Amino acid sequence: MFEAFGSSQTLAGESVSVQDSLSVADVFAAVNLIAEALGALPLKIYRDFRLSDQGEGIEEAPDHRCWRLLHDQPNPFTPAGRFWSTVAVHQLLWGNWFLEKLRDEAGLVVELRIIHPSRVEVFYNEAAGDKSYRVTRMTGEQIRLDDDRLLHGFGVSQDGLVGMSPIQQSREALGIVKARQRFEGEAYGQHPYAAGLIKHPGTVKDPKRIREQWRAIYGSGGKDRGGVGVLDEGADFQELSMPMADLQFVESSQMSKTQIANIFKLPPSYIGGSVGDSLTYATVESNRIWLATQTLSPLCDNVAKFLSRDMSLFPFQSWHASFDMSELLRGDSTARANYYEKGLKNGWLDVDEVRQAEHLPPRAEEAAPLVPDTLPPEFAPGGIVPPIRPAATG
Repeated sequence: MFEAFGSSQTLAGESVSVQDSLSVADVFAAVNLIAEALGALPLKIYRDFRLSDQGEGIEEAPDHRCWRLLHDQPNPFTPAGRFWSTVAVHQLLWGNWFLEKLRDEAGLVVELRIIHPSRVEVFYNEAAGDKSYRVTRMTGEQIRLDDDRLLHGFGVSQDGLVGMSPIQQSREALGIVKARQRFEGEAYGQHPYAAGLIKHPGTVKDPKRIREQWRAIYGSGGKDRGGVGVLDEGADFQELSMPMADLQFVESSQMSKTQIANIFKLPPSYIGGSVGDSLTYATVESNRIWLATQTLSPLCDNVAKFLSRDMSLFPFQSWHASFDMSELLRGDSTARANYYEKGLKNGWLDVDEVRQAEHLPPRAEEAAPLVPDTLPPEFAPGGIVPPIRPAATG
């Protein structure tokens, strides 16, 4: 029964399923961080074109019929950012994501609806070389869809047809995490260690009376908890403690965080893990680059390529979808200035491209770079009218 619902028993004695994996706080933190970061990236459509004398190039195509569908709002209920972050969650947890394509009277795709992976079964007809899907609606009705109605995207796969769930592939490691959390919770809740010892110089005639007297004043459950304890007959109280660090919970917790970060290709420090180094400006910057290049870039590229190859969305392959990651890859102001300076100097950037990257409007066509001796009088430094250049002769 557990296997049928995607859960399996681990060696640590815990059942791990995709459905309940988000109950592990670090799994939720990792998935939430990646999905929110991807959801903040705009999904744009680009057109490939060929310049007669300069080779090939690409440009944004906001006039494409799918721009609003992919960039703004795939359906009336979900804005684009939240839509694509949900797709990212499904790939991170299930290894697969499914989009139903709704069409208008002309047969054009006008809406995309997310279908939860738990409600889809994938079938492959090897003889015909096509896939079909059995979808269970929320009402319980089962319908059969083909690629014309359902877009199936997936991550790492062994057969190129269905993706593998990172959760199921890492269930032993996650089983250890769940077992550790259960043990730690029981340790906090049940106090499986002595709070202290009462030392008596002689023979204790009634140890139960002394213990109950002390517990009533100092122990848990007494209304005067935290009060002043008084022991008679020369008895002495010696406190015992076993902090969680002594049980190696801190070390094991950091190890678990690091393992979970590795599952999702995150810098461990993003969810409190450790790789043995301290956080400096250099490591923070390298972690940011890691997040962009190792974590988000493959995920964004995978989603965009499945969309771009769908003939219902892009029947002409001169257009393709791609997430704009320029904002994520932007460095600090000094690094950007150096980047722009080199681009302008070497000719692979122009001023308007730089202004667009900095969210500034393009220059007016008639505007030209001004030099001090061509400034109009009202803008001259100090209000002094600069000299007029002599007219060219000959």
